Amino acid sequence: ARAIEGHGGAVKSIAISRDGTRAVTASFDYSLIVWDLPNRKPLRRLIGHDAAVNSVALSPDGRYAVSGGDDGQVILWRLDQAKPVHRFTGHKGKVAAVAISPDGKTAVSGGWDRTVRVWDLVRMKPVRTLSGHQSNVNTVAFSRDGTRILSGGYDGTLRVWRLADGAQQSVISANGFGVNWVAVSSHDGIAASASVDQTVRLWDIRTGKEKQVLLGQQGPVFCVAISPDGREVVSGGRDGTLRIWELGEPGRAPTFHTLAAHTGIIWSLAFTADGKNLLSAGQDKVVRIWDLKAGKLLGS
Repeated sequence: ARAIEGHGGAVKSIAISRDGTRAVTASFDYSLIVWDLPNRKPLRRLIGHDAAVNSVALSPDGRYAVSGGDDGQVILWRLDQAKPVHRFTGHKGKVAAVAISPDGKTAVSGGWDRTVRVWDLVRMKPVRTLSGHQSNVNTVAFSRDGTRILSGGYDGTLRVWRLADGAQQSVISANGFGVNWVAVSSHDGIAASASVDQTVRLWDIRTGKEKQVLLGQQGPVFCVAISPDGREVVSGGRDGTLRIWELGEPGRAPTFHTLAAHTGIIWSLAFTADGKNLLSAGQDKVVRIWDLKAGKLLGS
């Protein structure tokens, strides 16, 4: 089995194009790498951040990427060019997370200045700043229909904002424990949050009600991903293992199995659009590709 290597630092974030041909990784080494995913070859390195890159998101058409870094910048890239298309500035301090709307026209970022910021990718302008978090914002996501923004932070809350006017619609409490990551399911308005209290929690975005708590990770959980069919939830964290949860039918307890995946922290997870493979990125500077059904690392 062959891993994807190429970064000179921990890999903080990974994004996969919908057609499965490209992956983009963001690293502590100040760079992003665009990969030919089927052949596991690096195509180009994107240089433009002046500090560690924490997060990357891909546009729905797979042609553009947005990244956020410790330098406070949110950068728009074309995957076929090595130089930035545009730099969005405004965050005071580290940008921890970025996301792109389903229509590809809007980006959102979360920062350690306690704000969530909305950016127009067509006009390349700031739209608005969303304030409400009492501490660092660690994670942002769009609802599947693109009308709402979810954000999570060290203040132990998950917040839901309306994209159209920035109104805060609900505040969901994760029992006061910092939220590191939020992932949105393609089904039923469900979101999953990864927290420092060793839990993954499933939420109903519309009602703000907690649906399920998944316990099993040893130590803080840093990332979570939901399979395209909504049936599997995968989490990763400080212990370097993947927990793969089968949610099954409503009312039945979820089952899980564990894969030893990385030495050190797992920072990011991403499913391929067909749900067959999962990519994991870690402190060990490596991205691994998994066949979850077979529970094994994929060969080259």
